[in-house]
Amino acid sequence: MRVLIVTTDWLDAISSRKNLSDWAHKHYGWNVDLISPPSENGVNKKDINTTYRKHYIQKKRGLTISNCVHLRSIIAKNSYNIIILRGLESIILYSLISRKRKVKIIFLLTGLGRLFDEKLPFSTIVRFIYKQSLRIITNIHKATIIVQNKEDQKDLNFKNINIINGSGVPIPKVRGKKNYNGIKIVTASRLVESKGIHEIIDLAQRIQNKPNISYTILGDYSKLNFKLIELIQSLNTSSNVKFLGHVDDISPHLNDAIFAFYPTRYREGVPRFLIESTSYGLIPITTTATGCEQFLNHGIKYNSVSQVIKCMEELKEDTLRKMSYKNLKLFEEKFEETKVFKALIDIVKRAH
Repeated sequence: MRVLIVTTDWLDAISSRKNLSDWAHKHYGWNVDLISPPSENGVNKKDINTTYRKHYIQKKRGLTISNCVHLRSIIAKNSYNIIILRGLESIILYSLISRKRKVKIIFLLTGLGRLFDEKLPFSTIVRFIYKQSLRIITNIHKATIIVQNKEDQKDLNFKNINIINGSGVPIPKVRGKKNYNGIKIVTASRLVESKGIHEIIDLAQRIQNKPNISYTILGDYSKLNFKLIELIQSLNTSSNVKFLGHVDDISPHLNDAIFAFYPTRYREGVPRFLIESTSYGLIPITTTATGCEQFLNHGIKYNSVSQVIKCMEELKEDTLRKMSYKNLKLFEEKFEETKVFKALIDIVKRAH
């Protein structure tokens, strides 16, 4: 079986799709190639080849002429049985260059995001156009659709939509014993308004003078406005607040933390940060945004920064240990990569 996965995200390619490719080859003998943009820091710009997988690197992310030409060239010189298109951008890109081929197509929608945000102007019209366009493209390609939560499945209201819980995260190789002497919080996210940058900064400000609380924030903040960058740089002088910018490997920070703070307002598929956090037994603090609410069974619902601080300070060690264990079990039962990979392979087999 020859499979091509087109993703709009470098991190998704190296952290999830590469593992899927290796797993599918090991267990089924499949060859799964990848196409992705380069890393954000531009380090990886050359194609990566192994004996059974090729990882093609686009010049940059986006719906560009060069990406259309690149994708058409790759498909033309390889005989793929299945093409998996992750994200709306990949779906549109493929639709711009595709001709009728004897190949099965899978649309992997990772979250409907702002497209289904009721607060946006003309949201009803945007949803209508999106759904009708997707329905037409799906019918043209006779594509199989995969979403990541029941809300997306319900809102699209198409026939035969499959649900898979996230992208698949491996069990950590090293998972240290938690130290509950003090409150340790971590956030790893795009630091933008829709992901809760103002709430993140507010939390950092309020715990500055609390020696029993430490907070580590991971994510590029260089594209924020000057006022916010100046504020972050000021907070970085605190002994218990660290804005570390973009970090390739967040696992050491997850291993050290107790709480995962993710105050997103954005409609998610299943947030990878929360999945990775539960794999280390962290206690999620998040909103009821689509894709996040399932992490509140053994977590803390975010209402306000002051409420979150009060709740963290009041939780006893015994309760924290029990919540941590339940989140580990949630991860193992729903989000561990082999379970996700098996579910995806089953769908691919049925489509083929």
